[in-house]
Amino acid sequence: MKRTGKLLALIVAALMLFALLPMSALAEDGYICVYAQVPEGWENPCIWTWDADGASAFSAWPGAAMTADEANPGWYYMYIPDTMAFVIINANEGSVQTSDYAIEAKDLWVTVADDATATVGYDKLTSGDMPAYVAYEEPAAALLTADDVVLVYANVPTDWADPCVWAWDVDGKGAFDAWPGGKMMADANNEGWYYIFIPKTMANVIINANEGAIQTGDGAIEPNNMWLTVTPAAAEGENATFAVSYDQLTTGDLPVYVSTVKLYAQVPEDWTAPCAWAWTNDGVNAFEAWPGAAMELQTDGWYAIDIPANMENVIINANEGSVQTQGSAIEAGKDVWVAVASAEEATVAYEKPAEPTFTVHAKVDATWTMPCVWSWSHPDGTNVFTNWPGADMIDDGDGWYSYGLPMWVNRVIINANAGAIQTADIEIETKELWIVVDAEGNYTLSYEQPVADKAAPEATAEPAAPAAEEAQPNLTWLWIAIAAVVVAGGTTGGILLAKKKKKAA
Repeated sequence: MKRTGKLLALIVAALMLFALLPMSALAEDGYICVYAQVPEGWENPCIWTWDADGASAFSAWPGAAMTADEANPGWYYMYIPDTMAFVIINANEGSVQTSDYAIEAKDLWVTVADDATATVGYDKLTSGDMPAYVAYEEPAAALLTADDVVLVYANVPTDWADPCVWAWDVDGKGAFDAWPGGKMMADANNEGWYYIFIPKTMANVIINANEGAIQTGDGAIEPNNMWLTVTPAAAEGENATFAVSYDQLTTGDLPVYVSTVKLYAQVPEDWTAPCAWAWTNDGVNAFEAWPGAAMELQTDGWYAIDIPANMENVIINANEGSVQTQGSAIEAGKDVWVAVASAEEATVAYEKPAEPTFTVHAKVDATWTMPCVWSWSHPDGTNVFTNWPGADMIDDGDGWYSYGLPMWVNRVIINANAGAIQTADIEIETKELWIVVDAEGNYTLSYEQPVADKAAPEATAEPAAPAAEEAQPNLTWLWIAIAAVVVAGGTTGGILLAKKKKKAA
């Protein structure tokens, strides 16, 4: 009977430990819960958050709408990736907001005062269980119509190849994802003139060419169709200039705007110059002749092209149309990603597939503070991060830091102290690796965890248990909890039994 009572106490103790686990840990790995309590008058609170590289979790301000917690009136919550490093709480369509606050990778509670200052803490301020994790879905972007855009024409010097437009609004939000912006189309009826449609909300433009190597300065524009005449720079090192007219300077009818969506494709290495072919279910083609229109390589390795928003089928082809996918049905009016594994296998998605990564571990000298990683692809020079010193590495303890990098890189630099000290360029293979760095920046590289940093196996009186099934690791903590009780010599169980006896006396 004593053994039975002690076993029961151990089970109870383990269950109590289970109850103490934060519910968010059971919700979804890789996410944390942000709670916010906002002042009266802050309606429809939202969260805006970004990582150490400046990449936001959401596509546009004011971010994601937070959900009211019915069990805790006045509190709102939202799950965000645990890679986020800063947060802003805002409301009333972004017209009121806190300043930005640095956060740690764990559940947090933000209390916003009437003056918009906030207190950030990691002690639970709400009652009851944490809410269940629900994946956030970006609202579909509204398709631009002819009423939402203006026509930009540009007449550029003869040595300006492939002119592009870079445009942004009064808040600094750009019309395009990356420099040099939107590629302009040549007007066959007006030699030297190129055109593009941009959102009517844009307030400034730059005309550039030769892959962004030459450009005008920026100039303010009005929300009307416009004709820009570019004059070359007067001196080396200066930008070109442009004059703007809102009176038509070209002849003939103006182009007609067609609502478009983005088609992205990722193709095998031996597929060169990929093109897109698209059509509607009733046989209307997006392009005049096979193989369609050339797709443009993006910095992330995907190819992209604008296609009419009413398209319902696509084929990705390459090598002058000699290799191709089968036709893939797509949803009209949505940006679409097509990952091509082979001519016989292509996967369609409506959000960018997660990029595979490998982990870089780095152990740095104690004098190196806030270590960062900088990484790129050699020899083309494509960087992972926009600004030096790169991304803050995650502190894994015992002097080790880590960060996940995309599979297309082959060079890294470990640096610290705001980029003031660093290693030399390190050539790497795309697999998990360990780098040990001394105070002077000298390093050793290994693709196996250094022996000195591997945890020593614990002594056991019994043979090791066979490997658990894949579903078992999530229960490991439970066995650890029970083991901890046993190691304690039954103390916890003894206390529980003693309390029971005392109550029964």
